[in-house]
This record gives sequence, structure tokens and C-alpha cells, in this order.
Amino acid sequence: MKRYDIPYPVSAYTFPQKALIHRVRFDDVHIHIELIEQDNNYFQVAPASAMVRVGEAVNDTFFRFVQHIIGLPILPTQMRTDILDGRNRQRIAEAIEAQRSVNGLVDQHANDPDTKSVFQRIEETCTQVPASYFTVPEELQPDQVIQGTGEPQELSEADNEHTDSP
Repeated sequence: MKRYDIPYPVSAYTFPQKALIHRVRFDDVHIHIELIEQDNNYFQVAPASAMVRVGEAVNDTFFRFVQHIIGLPILPTQMRTDILDGRNRQRIAEAIEAQRSVNGLVDQHANDPDTKSVFQRIEETCTQVPASYFTVPEELQPDQVIQGTGEPQELSEADNEHTDSP
């Protein structure tokens, strides 16, 4: 085993606070230690395919959330207002803001174009959430309730023309 002299005391060295050892190699005289920033390390370690799958799952979740908000019953109006009260809208806004910060980190540090693309789609989906508070379905769906009946809406022949495929 070869030993290497350390010419200075530990206090004479400056050590990075947010770094990991990436690679160590030896030559006849020196030890070469390559460091990488810990903040960026995740994108060098995590497989791009895993990042894409996570991104797709997050995007799908936000998309379904938007669809659930749009699908909230219009009548009675109080139900929609109760569900989307100020406290819940604040929680939603905080979740979107947290996701947007993740999107920014991915955009800034990821090298894989597919990963960046997925997280850009998440960003686009996040912008749809607040707009969905004021959006209602354009057409009646078969499972929507007619005002005052408590029964599912039956589609008329005219409505069926819009849903049947040729």
C-alpha cells in the first residue's frame, strides 16, 4: 500500500460545503479528487427514464386534478364554493408553487431533453389549475345530475350525435 503525505494541516484546506466526491484517481505523486456540487448531483445519478416516468405521473396527477375541478357540480353553487374555499385555493397555490420550483430546477440542471420536456408540460398543466376554478363543462355528460332531480342526466338524440363516432 502506498501512502501519500499531506503537506499542510487540515485547517489550511478549504472544503466545499455542498459537494460530493465524484471520482478519485491516483498518480505517482498526487491524489486527484474530483468534486461535484451536491445540489446538481441528483440529475447525474438518477436515470433519465426514471425522471421521465416521475414527471409523467406528476403531470397526469395535475391534469386529473384540473378535470376534477372542472367537473365539480355547478349546482348547487354553494358546494363548489365550499370545496374551493380560500384555504383550499391557498393550499393548491402552494402545491403549484412548489412544483414550479421543481420544474425550474429540472430545467436548469437536467441534461436529458425528454426529462426537460416532461417537466415543461407539467409547467403548462400547472397554469391550467387556477383557470379551472371558473371553468365548467361545455356539454352535459351522461352522469351529470339535472337541476332539482337528483337523477342522472339522460342524453337526448341531439346530444348523442355529438358523442357518437362515425
